[in-house]
Amino acid sequence: MSADAAQEPRGKNGRAPDPLRVGGWMPMREYADDEHVDFAIVGTGAGGGTLACKLAEYGFSTVAFDAGPWWRPLEEFASDEDHQQKLYWTDERICDGDNPLQLGSNNSGKAVGGSMVHFAMVSLRFRPEWFKARTKLGYAVDWPLDWREMWHYYREVEQALSISGPVNYPWGPPRPRYPYRAHELNAAGLVLARGCEALGLKWTPTPLATLSAPRGIAHPCVYRGFCTIGCSTNAKQSALITWIPRAVRAGAEVRDLAMVGRIETDTTRLCTGVHYMREGQWRFQKARNVVVAGYAIETPRLLLISSNNWFPDGLANSSGLVGRNLMVQTNQAVWGKFDEEIRWYKGPP
Repeated sequence: MSADAAQEPRGKNGRAPDPLRVGGWMPMREYADDEHVDFAIVGTGAGGGTLACKLAEYGFSTVAFDAGPWWRPLEEFASDEDHQQKLYWTDERICDGDNPLQLGSNNSGKAVGGSMVHFAMVSLRFRPEWFKARTKLGYAVDWPLDWREMWHYYREVEQALSISGPVNYPWGPPRPRYPYRAHELNAAGLVLARGCEALGLKWTPTPLATLSAPRGIAHPCVYRGFCTIGCSTNAKQSALITWIPRAVRAGAEVRDLAMVGRIETDTTRLCTGVHYMREGQWRFQKARNVVVAGYAIETPRLLLISSNNWFPDGLANSSGLVGRNLMVQTNQAVWGKFDEEIRWYKGPP
């Protein structure tokens, strides 16, 4: 194993870390830079990691790039907020405008697996009425599909991520069960439940991407807390321990510590590959298709700096909106002080 995952790539020489076994490795196919792969994917988080898996399983030659390290959670994650700062992409960025974005742990992720390595695991389904928002709720537009059409896809993802959730939702029409039982509420959840009941409000445990029961060599949640700084027991399901190993076993190559700096296009205005920096050298991977899955910050950055004579304002920017109106994630939070001890950090959020 490389001594420092942040300094030396681990996905090379025909093998990659197996995050489910201490010191484990798994064989990994490698592609030459001058080999025209079917897909080059920039980013290995919720979008890129999942797509790399599915494309490889369907037989496409796939190379996925990530600027971050390939961590081994069972060996290298700790229940320590300062130690786990290594998961966040807080490198200096230039953000202008009247309300510049303050970057932090909630909106960044620099690791194979992306922000899913430290996400809060909340795995809500789209509510049925949201598919017909214009008709039923009077805003936005209706989706061109019915909510029932999504259950095949929900089932596949929820099985892969071992979602733990309530048997029944108290709102809306009946929907299929989650694969695993809901977790016990932590102390903060109990306070919220008590408040809801006092106000006559319905409530239910939140669906979470963390194991509530054993599955193979994966271990159930031990309620140690610190879920959003990286799970050291692998109870939390993420791209790092679900989609990425599947992608590698299906024939995809994942290149860690590989920062993509430019997407190249030819005279036909089609993508030909990506320029990337790895181990101190700029390299070029040929590809028939390029997928940019670098989150709300790195995706527009890469599209804009890939400008050329045919695309002077950057790729995919005929609207002029790439890089503008930046939004990351929405969130809601309530903070309060209580007489009893809460220990809000213990257990899944």
